[in-house]
Amino acid sequence: MWEFETKVHVGVQAPKKSFTAHTAMDWKVFRSEVVVRLGNTPKLIELVFKVCGDLREKWTLLECHSEWDKAITHICARMAGVRKNPVAIEIKNTVSLTEYHL
Repeated sequence: MWEFETKVHVGVQAPKKSFTAHTAMDWKVFRSEVVVRLGNTPKLIELVFKVCGDLREKWTLLECHSEWDKAITHICARMAGVRKNPVAIEIKNTVSLTEYHL
């Protein structure tokens, strides 16, 4: 599998926090990076994701290693078809009222 990097933007209000994620990143490392950027959130966190800019795509649960693997497969398929624009994903915590963009 190809390895890709994507800029991760966390938060819907300026200034957005960001980090670079890559497709070879372990689920626990990725989740901990997101949690750090969530800041003051409830202890219970339930993450969902979708590809940015795709209005037809539905939110998909992102709560364990197998779901992370499926997300990476989906992101890689999108990246393989992109020529100029980078692919990013949106993440939000469904327990909180705040949305987070990746």
